[in-house]
Amino acid sequence: PTATAECMVVLRRLDAKSKLVRQGGLKGAERLVYDERDNPAVGLVVAKVSASDDPAERRRRDKQASAVRTNALGVPLPTKETSLKHKPRAVMLAEERAANAGQGGGDLPMSRKQTVSSGEWHLMTGYANQVVASLKLPPLDKSQAPDGLIVTPTLAQADARGSFMLELHSDVPGLVLEPMPAGSRAACLTGQWDKDTAGGSHMNKQSWKKNPRFHLRISGRPTKVRIELSRPAGPWKHLCASDSLGCMMAVYVNKGPVPARDPYDVLYHEGEPWGETAFSPSHQVCTPDGLELPPLPNGEVYTVVPCTMEPDKLGPFVLSVTADEDFTFGKDASVSDKPGGGGGE
Repeated sequence: PTATAECMVVLRRLDAKSKLVRQGGLKGAERLVYDERDNPAVGLVVAKVSASDDPAERRRRDKQASAVRTNALGVPLPTKETSLKHKPRAVMLAEERAANAGQGGGDLPMSRKQTVSSGEWHLMTGYANQVVASLKLPPLDKSQAPDGLIVTPTLAQADARGSFMLELHSDVPGLVLEPMPAGSRAACLTGQWDKDTAGGSHMNKQSWKKNPRFHLRISGRPTKVRIELSRPAGPWKHLCASDSLGCMMAVYVNKGPVPARDPYDVLYHEGEPWGETAFSPSHQVCTPDGLELPPLPNGEVYTVVPCTMEPDKLGPFVLSVTADEDFTFGKDASVSDKPGGGGGE
């Protein structure tokens, strides 16, 4: 809502195992006790939705949009319309996006929050109770979280299972609590660069193809796709501090089942050749906003290769894909069973 809202999120576990314990002898009061081994504590994490496009791509567009020709004194020069018969490419692309806005597909579903860095805005409960957790949010308006918030209910123990109920209470009407996308339009896989698969960028020609590889299959019609590579800050903290340049990350995407950089068969984005994201020192990098991939002939796949700038940078990562149409995404089965192959879990 446009108005400032105060709200509270409440998480309740529905299947916690408990037992009655009597205190103070036979006539003492009874109370429910939850075994921590069977009932790990519940908690909530709230963070802002990540930007919808790559920061480097966003800065490039902002720079182009604000570019004004000036003379030596800094005075803006008068402009005139182009004498070319065809429209500028930027105008043509804008008109094409507007024309296709209502034809099938739609906006990409929201991406899951894979990592939360210490420097970004977030709130977290203390994991002090096995049944309920609540979190009161500070007053917020749309300008502070333009894309909304992601609320993540969690258990303190990894791989634990359970059912829950999530409640939202607010003093302003209009707030909506919706589940994240799942199924055939959103996928998330974990992986790791180890001594056999940390191959570095394509500039390391002998080792680049050793990086973990994943296959993406598009069917039906050209599909808007967002591919996001992220990594947890904790395991990478010391390595990034000692070599921030070598630990920069990027994602490569090419046609076909194996990693390749064919200059004669490249992908295109906004009319220009595109094959990989810019290398970024942050813990998250994603494909540019509006990237569209067409289905390949004979059901062929795209190969997605996450990598660091320099080889031998070892650590875990998360690779997620969202799209406006159905797709399939998974490890490269031809190498996943070999030592160091695939890199996914």
